[in-house]
Amino acid sequence: MKRKIAIVGDLHFGLKDSSPSYFAYQKKFFDDVLVPECKKHGVTDIVFLGDLFHSRNVLSIRMFHDVRNLFLDLKANGFECYALLGNHDICYKNSYEVNSAKMLLGDMFFWTGSDGYLVQGNCVLFDWRNSREEYLELFERVK
Repeated sequence: MKRKIAIVGDLHFGLKDSSPSYFAYQKKFFDDVLVPECKKHGVTDIVFLGDLFHSRNVLSIRMFHDVRNLFLDLKANGFECYALLGNHDICYKNSYEVNSAKMLLGDMFFWTGSDGYLVQGNCVLFDWRNSREEYLELFERVK
């Protein structure tokens, strides 16, 4: 089966102090644009390029609930979802282990994991990294 991929970046859920009206605007994008256009064009996979969440340390319970339901809807619509970590998704600058995205969305996504990359067919997806050296190290591991 041929796969088609949609790429979405920098959603920053929880922006503006987890404003319900701002989230409603983001949800409208999913409901009125992303899902219908992906279905129309036969998209099978959606890759989120990081910064799913805005704050490294604070996320309201309501925002957790709303975002989780949004991504459950994507799965219910048959999309495979992949996520990379962005700098806003990690709690500590020098560690990728504690991150809001994986903690809140867990097994709904395919993750790059502790390796920092995910190989999918002929494509390699890399998480956000702190330095050039970290990227060079990842490139060496993928070879």
